[in-house]
Amino acid sequence: MKRFLCRNLGSGAVMALVMGLVACATTPTAAPVPKATVATPAAPTAAAAGPKVPAQRIAGASGLSSLCETLKDPDGLAISGAADTQERERERRQAAREQALETHYVVDVLADGFSFTGYSREETELRLSDRQFALAQGAVIDRPTPDDPIGFRMGEAAADKLLQMHSEGSITLRLVFAPQPSQMRPEVCLRQSGGRSIKLGAQVLAAYILGTSGAAMATYETDGFAQIMAHQTPVENPRVMLGKPLSADATPVPPVWEAAAAQLQAPLMACYEAALARQNTAQGTLIVAMAVQRDGRPKNPRMEMSTVTDANLIACCLEKLEATSWGPVSGPTPSGLSLPISFGPTP
Repeated sequence: MKRFLCRNLGSGAVMALVMGLVACATTPTAAPVPKATVATPAAPTAAAAGPKVPAQRIAGASGLSSLCETLKDPDGLAISGAADTQERERERRQAAREQALETHYVVDVLADGFSFTGYSREETELRLSDRQFALAQGAVIDRPTPDDPIGFRMGEAAADKLLQMHSEGSITLRLVFAPQPSQMRPEVCLRQSGGRSIKLGAQVLAAYILGTSGAAMATYETDGFAQIMAHQTPVENPRVMLGKPLSADATPVPPVWEAAAAQLQAPLMACYEAALARQNTAQGTLIVAMAVQRDGRPKNPRMEMSTVTDANLIACCLEKLEATSWGPVSGPTPSGLSLPISFGPTP
């Protein structure tokens, strides 16, 4: 049961809507419902990029295809090489797959990739025809389970304006989702027509309607994602913390390598500052797996696990690690290292 308090839209409000968008406040009952609001957009210069969300961006159809490659079950893949090489590669792919299943993603869908079912006067919301979202021909995000409808709370005049803008192709849908396997689709991604068509099963966490300026004109968020967004605050006084490198086997990490790891804070801080310039709430922990040769040269640093959603921050850190000498050593050395790196505000 839902109860809403919403002002009636008069002629003056309709005129304001033509210039921007009319806001319609809602008051939910104690029962949890997805949060969806309409707000008058800020000035274009203040909101040109649209809402910033804690999610990894997908670059359209090509990004969807890359994500589906990561989500493939490695047990069904043909991997060449010796048995131990195949096993290591399957373990690497499985770790990447598990991380991808836990990651939130964001993608922009153009007007011709989504549609509306119409306006509900009873619920005072404009609803999406939200079964599928097309990023391009043959590249579709699909909701495999009958989740709650995706609706944007607003008055009828505001809905009429958005429908008009949609027909003109002047709005975009910013979608936040998580990959969602199902009993019918355990592989998450369905490939058809010889791999030319891809359909990814997903749980939609949030949806934002963006105007031509990039400002968010209407918002839908599940309760869980709304709580995540509420805790997103700008990072002030950022710091990078490096844990001690951990040996991949029983061989102790040479002290010279522990000292070298401690010196990585400055170059990695440069990566973090660049990430904060892109999104000022970026934070999380990155664990890098790598080998270090006896002469101190790093070999194949790669992401082992991460709660960092900024792919550029991860790439920058790996580049810095690969360019840093850990110092030559004698005696036994570990076959590999795991280096934990945390990004966040100074307590």
